Amino acid sequence: MNVRFNIISLLLVVKFFCYISWQCSTNDTDDVIARAGNYNITKQDFIERYERFLISTGVKDSPIAREQILNHMVNELLLAKLDKNDHIINSPEFENAKELSWKELLLAYYKEKEIYGKINITDNELRESFVKVNQKVSARHLFARTLDEANKLYDQVQSGLTFEQLAPLVFEDVNLSQNGGYLGYFTWGDMDPSFEEAAYSLKIGEISKPVRTAYGYSIIKVEDRIQNPILTESEFNRKKNSLRRLLSINKIKKSEKAYLNSILNNLAIKFEENSIRKLLKFTEFSNRTAEKDNQLDNDATLLKYNSGSLLIKDGLNQLQKLTLSNRKRINSEKMLRAALEGLVLQQWLIEDAMEKEYHNSEQFNKVYDQWIFGELIRLKKQDLEKSIQIPDTEIEEYYEKYKNRFLTEEKINVQEILLTSRNEADKIIQLLRKGEDFAQLAEKNTIRKWAAPNGGILGLSPISRFGHFKKYLKDLPLMKTIGPIQIDEFYIIARIIDRKKSEQMSIDEAMDKIKETIRQEKKQQHFTDY
Repeated sequence: MNVRFNIISLLLVVKFFCYISWQCSTNDTDDVIARAGNYNITKQDFIERYERFLISTGVKDSPIAREQILNHMVNELLLAKLDKNDHIINSPEFENAKELSWKELLLAYYKEKEIYGKINITDNELRESFVKVNQKVSARHLFARTLDEANKLYDQVQSGLTFEQLAPLVFEDVNLSQNGGYLGYFTWGDMDPSFEEAAYSLKIGEISKPVRTAYGYSIIKVEDRIQNPILTESEFNRKKNSLRRLLSINKIKKSEKAYLNSILNNLAIKFEENSIRKLLKFTEFSNRTAEKDNQLDNDATLLKYNSGSLLIKDGLNQLQKLTLSNRKRINSEKMLRAALEGLVLQQWLIEDAMEKEYHNSEQFNKVYDQWIFGELIRLKKQDLEKSIQIPDTEIEEYYEKYKNRFLTEEKINVQEILLTSRNEADKIIQLLRKGEDFAQLAEKNTIRKWAAPNGGILGLSPISRFGHFKKYLKDLPLMKTIGPIQIDEFYIIARIIDRKKSEQMSIDEAMDKIKETIRQEKKQQHFTDY
């Protein structure tokens, strides 16, 4: 359920922040503080924009900050209202941005109205939180990525092993591994809400069962408590509003999860197993081809739910529109099912929002207009960057002056066995230690099917492509096996069989990088001149 909810949250996660929309008017009013052509910026426009800037950045109010923000507002007027932007407004990129923004903001507005706005904070909860914020707790913990690992750790603690003995086995952080997972003193609001809820409910010396947090699972042991001995009613009243905000934030995730899961259960989604297995082969949606699509039965049903169904071709098209980071997460049948559930849920929420007329509300449309205005400004600036002229002589001079900046990236050829079970990974390690052949074990066991026929060999690739795993590969000697190493839900056993070190690029190879570097250096002046 956690994996299911996490990926669904990723597909729906745009909390509705009330972006203040400043309006441009041709009416001449007494409170106009800046004018560009026939467009005015009023004092109220400026105050709303400036307050948002101070809150979001933490910058202190000053005459310089005021002038900078007003200049930004004038510049935006110049770009959006006093220049020709038809080529941007009519572009597919802008149209796609409008469509995606409309959906995201409507979903966010819906959640604001149906979930966040209905969170109730009682006076008793406020008083309990007041006591907590005046209490410091010191604790230590043991961390695990999965519930299975956390349960094993808990069993080890119950059998008599100490946090000091187990911490070096679970933490990469040097301090936590050496101090038994000791976190020091913290107060309410400092830590993950689930972690805090567990820690504040424990007595000194008591140890929790595995607690699910935003990062994984923790087993918590409370070491000490320090309570402020004097709590007054006047202090409580002063902190009431900030406590209410903090409680609301802590309740948001639970409220959203309960709400979305109740809708999912009512939708009663049922998958067509054959269609799911076929679609799973096409999870690299950005590499679709007509030939690949023809291998699918596009008109076959992918899933059914209480008010409709989804065909393979429609599911494939919707999945392709996800962000690259979300598409990369769909690497197993479980994640594919969760993503499809999220898409069905998203469509239901949008339809319900429209039935409730949320898309016609003044507040929603004000925010949507501001969002689109910001997108127009972003694309306009991007367009201006592309117009920067860079002569060949300047490129040559830059290359000669900064040659050491233009080196090829180190490449490595990794042979791996990718698994989903820690127990299975441990068994493979034991077989390797007994002398069994790495390639044969990879061919039989790795879940990366396209690499299996090659004995798990991935081919020569830039080291940056290995993401979080690259830190284990950076200084690894050739043919030395490492693992099992857990990355997300997977366990990797790997070795480097070849390495190509970094080399000096020729000017032709470095051309794009040089142009981009010079363009970034010239960007602000070019914008100012324009």
